[in-house]
Amino acid sequence: MNANIGTMDELLKKKRSSSSKSQQFLEAWKGFVLEHGFSEEAEKYLYDGSVFCGAEPFYWYLNQTDDQNKRLKELFNGSSYGKDGKATLRMLTHLFALLLNKGSSSETIALIIEQLSTVGGYRTKDAMQTMKKYFFDVLLPTVEFTPLSTIDLDQTIIFSFASDLLAGVGEIRKDDSVGEPALTNTARVCEWLGAYLCKDDGVKTVMVDNTAAEKSASPSPSSDKLGKNDGEKSTDVQAIDLKESFSGILDRAKVLYEKKEKELVRQRVHSQELEFRLSDAEQGLLQEYQKNKELQNTTQELRVKISHLERLCNDLNKVIAEKEDFIAQKNQEIEERMKMSEALSLDRSRQFDEKLQRIASALRVEYRDFQDAKQANMTVELGENLLVQLENIFGVLEKAGLKIQ
Repeated sequence: MNANIGTMDELLKKKRSSSSKSQQFLEAWKGFVLEHGFSEEAEKYLYDGSVFCGAEPFYWYLNQTDDQNKRLKELFNGSSYGKDGKATLRMLTHLFALLLNKGSSSETIALIIEQLSTVGGYRTKDAMQTMKKYFFDVLLPTVEFTPLSTIDLDQTIIFSFASDLLAGVGEIRKDDSVGEPALTNTARVCEWLGAYLCKDDGVKTVMVDNTAAEKSASPSPSSDKLGKNDGEKSTDVQAIDLKESFSGILDRAKVLYEKKEKELVRQRVHSQELEFRLSDAEQGLLQEYQKNKELQNTTQELRVKISHLERLCNDLNKVIAEKEDFIAQKNQEIEERMKMSEALSLDRSRQFDEKLQRIASALRVEYRDFQDAKQANMTVELGENLLVQLENIFGVLEKAGLKIQ
């Protein structure tokens, strides 16, 4: 088993968080991701271990790249994202606080806000505890909030996020046990959200000094014994002002919510009108589709006929090609035979010439004797010699293949 997995499994069995355990889990998760990447198993351990160190592991992973938005989307598209609502809210709120502390870009903040707007439900007890521990207790006093009006998101999404978070702030501030830095941060966040929710008619959200108001709003035992004095009256007035400020912002949020609802109704009516128009357009389109279908059928029939003719033409071309190949072969055979015939004719002519030359050579002696005999007087002996010559001549001709008899 991987040593980092063993460490994380052992810590998850104990289930009790401490600073040392948080650091151990963080280091083990880092080592696992460095070795295997942000796998499905690493994602599962990230959510299971969020009870130890919240979003710290993923925040570290996020800072290992220049394209943080890509890795955020990798988190949102993960197989474990959203399965455990508490762990998901814990991850989002803590990551939101850490990114705000870092001064991340408005594009990165927009991605978190878009996800938080779908989570909502900050009024439950568990959700408020999560928001306090992983968001309001984590925010630094130096954080500069990006105006929500400059966030590149649909206004409905921002409104949903702002109104839900503001409602959660109001619930958290009702808890007398809430101390610093959550008190100061809730006031600053309230002012941040109020600036957006009240921007339509220019209403300015007025906040009192939060830290002083909360401290003075909780009377000490000694002041109970002494009774109410002028300082206590001043504290009560500040507490009432603070309560009225929150109440005013919540009322304004309700009014804006109602406006949004009316706008949604108007948009629904407009959407219905568009649907009717779309229905008429669809009918016309259906008629055109039927005409087009008929043309397509006719075209298809013609294509079938053309295809049939093309096949016939291809078959005829094949037959013609075969015949042409046959004719070419026969022409080649004829040409070869003609060459052979010419060669044989030449050979026979040469042989005939040679044969004639041999006959002429064989008769040449007899011819000379005949020429000599022409000059002499005819005698019996000369006649006998001529008969011998004639026999020799006929013998030569018979040897040459001439059959006299």
